[in-house]
Amino acid sequence: WTGLVFAIYTSTWSVEGFAATTEVFMLLPLTLSLGAAVLAAERQVWFWVMVSGIFGALACWTKQVSAFSVLAILLYILILGWQASSGGVKQRLLRTFNLLMIWLLGGILASLLPMAPFLMTDTFWEFLYWVFLPGLGYAGTGGGWSLQLIKVGQWLWAGLPGDTLPALIGLIGPWFLIHQGKRQSWFVLGFLYLSLLAMVLGHQYPHYFLQLGPAVALAAGWSLHGLTSTLAK
Repeated sequence: WTGLVFAIYTSTWSVEGFAATTEVFMLLPLTLSLGAAVLAAERQVWFWVMVSGIFGALACWTKQVSAFSVLAILLYILILGWQASSGGVKQRLLRTFNLLMIWLLGGILASLLPMAPFLMTDTFWEFLYWVFLPGLGYAGTGGGWSLQLIKVGQWLWAGLPGDTLPALIGLIGPWFLIHQGKRQSWFVLGFLYLSLLAMVLGHQYPHYFLQLGPAVALAAGWSLHGLTSTLAK
């Protein structure tokens, strides 16, 4: 279901012209960060936590607003780490802190790769300026939160059925699964809502919505799987 939704969502006319944009390049490290986080939760191996941090940092270096989606992945790791810990609050806090440090270590290692040449040539501050400060200024040029939310609504309306239908299934479906006791739906919703939050920053162009692809595909695919499984019983 997830693969089908992703194929439909990313092939519609409303994200046409996205083939060479940073939204495309950020999708791979973002998805790999999520995949590593799932492996870390399943296998309880710290290596995959660090791998998730590596790819999460690469996604943020590719497009800064992906930090919203990456934050959802990091919270997923920390919350599951807290729940999997045995003992009292002190032990849970220690385990959660260790997971955070391991994840950040991966992010730091990945960040050294693009930063190293500038650190060695005394141009590090110029590097930070051109990478981050113009982006921060650009993020504030969209006309306010209310106007941005209106633009998101217009996109949803204009994207029927290829974009809007999967997005609505992803936004609404997990709530029904939560009522059925599927707690994983909380992460699915958090990943989608935080990814959507990135869309209200700065100007908006149709191809920007491509960056919602992994979150929409996961949320809608999870919902369709859960709903069809329920109907099949």
